[in-house]
Amino acid sequence: MPSTRIAIAQFESTAAVEANRAKMVSIVEEAAANGAKLVLFHELATTDYFCYDDGDTDHFALAETVPGPSTDALLDAVRRTGAAVLLPLYELDGDTRYNTVVYLDPERGITGKYRKTHIPVLGDTNGQKGADEGFYFSGGDTGFVLPDPIAGISTGSVICYDRHFPECGRAYALQGAQMLFVPTASYRDSIIREIWRSELQVYAFQNSIYVAGVNKVGPVLGDGVVPGSRYPGQSVVFDPRGQVLVECGDGEEIAYADVDPEFCDSVRGGAMNFFGARRPEMYASLAAPKAAE
Repeated sequence: MPSTRIAIAQFESTAAVEANRAKMVSIVEEAAANGAKLVLFHELATTDYFCYDDGDTDHFALAETVPGPSTDALLDAVRRTGAAVLLPLYELDGDTRYNTVVYLDPERGITGKYRKTHIPVLGDTNGQKGADEGFYFSGGDTGFVLPDPIAGISTGSVICYDRHFPECGRAYALQGAQMLFVPTASYRDSIIREIWRSELQVYAFQNSIYVAGVNKVGPVLGDGVVPGSRYPGQSVVFDPRGQVLVECGDGEEIAYADVDPEFCDSVRGGAMNFFGARRPEMYASLAAPKAAE
């Protein structure tokens, strides 16, 4: 199977949803013109990241249905260009709101959806404001079901805080995932400067999959956020050996990587043989109920 070019696109999304849509459409068009068959955006790409505002119900109006205006606009671009998109957005389903990734395919339309499973309610750390996502999102109910391949790549998604739970990537890899998509809105120094890159690299190496992490750029907004704080980007793609294929800086950028799905199989069957050496009968404690608080 030939390799597939993917594009990771980090940009400054704001509360102006229509402007964000237009920007993403333009990015898809540019990426497709440069050979990309799959375009990946950061967490909540249709909006700003509003979870540092404590209890502001006005932000609920940013949520939208799937299908809805954003998926319609991006699907039009997808069909015109032939480049698939994984679209992170603020989803409204009935009276419930989710932090979601929607899979958009040129021929099949909406082919899958992932809703953020682990919802953080974070305190302040070293002067950096914590996010109360539990006020704005419900915990996802999709689980880690691997959708049909998109752009020829079996791709699972986890969103931001999910990446700190190693079970997520392994659940997808055991189903045959070839790539893990990690859209993010992170700015904490302790995570981005010290953990972000190494965490995704280990995900790739231990699961023998490509990992594409896309973080946003632009100012961090919200109650109590230190003025001048910024999302640093640093989006990155690792191959199944844990080697960097492409890495972004701290500004708006589209970067490209060539992904070979068959390479995952060759790495999995190689010297490390993580999957062949697994002993599931010893892992029962991983599925044990959560301890009482």
